[in-house]
Amino acid sequence: MKILQIICLCLVCSGCLTVKEVIKSDEKFSSTESVYTLKIVSNSDGTLRGIIKSPFLICAEISGVIKKTELTTDVHIDTIHYLTSWANGWTEGIFDATGIISFYNENGKNIVSIKEEITLFDLKKGNLRYYDTMYQNEDGYKKVQDRFTRIKAIIEYLKTNGYTKPYGKVYFKSEYSNAFLYDVKKSLLAKNVKLPENLQRLKDSGTLEKDIQEAVELIFTLYNSDNKIILLKNH
Repeated sequence: MKILQIICLCLVCSGCLTVKEVIKSDEKFSSTESVYTLKIVSNSDGTLRGIIKSPFLICAEISGVIKKTELTTDVHIDTIHYLTSWANGWTEGIFDATGIISFYNENGKNIVSIKEEITLFDLKKGNLRYYDTMYQNEDGYKKVQDRFTRIKAIIEYLKTNGYTKPYGKVYFKSEYSNAFLYDVKKSLLAKNVKLPENLQRLKDSGTLEKDIQEAVELIFTLYNSDNKIILLKNH
């Protein structure tokens, strides 16, 4: 029954959105993958929306209304959707957001820039599954909000301790950096590391290690999402 429900849901969703255009930045993450991909979709009412994804932001979909000018395709951001999974569950957070990301062609190359800085507002909806237990509504909201609050503290600690460049891969070394997971464990979980009081409490209780085990891809995404790190340049 559950499989049938999932299939039906997928069929319904596939009928809601029609892909109109895909734009890939000429800036490359690897030989086969662009740094940014914009998928333009049409809702059933004809409204055009843009969905931006990046290998630097593997758990995030940045989306908003499409507005085209003579020279640019602009995404007026209103939502950022985060989703990460691990062996025994997943974490999902949906946030309201503002900002404008512009795609345009310059000298034959697809360029991406931030027209208006991205601002992330409070969590709008949170869901979390742990083994066979689903946390939704108020329970889900609180658990996801608490996890994002802890991740924010982790990122602030990393940035004040010399981590300022973007990471390319979570589990493996890349041309951009060491493996993100390796550096996070070394910086936070090593026995001889002295952490701020708030993080030390989380470490002593086992919560810090649990967050890293279950949500390291989300930590990676939020770390790279910072406007000081993200590879987009303001124009």
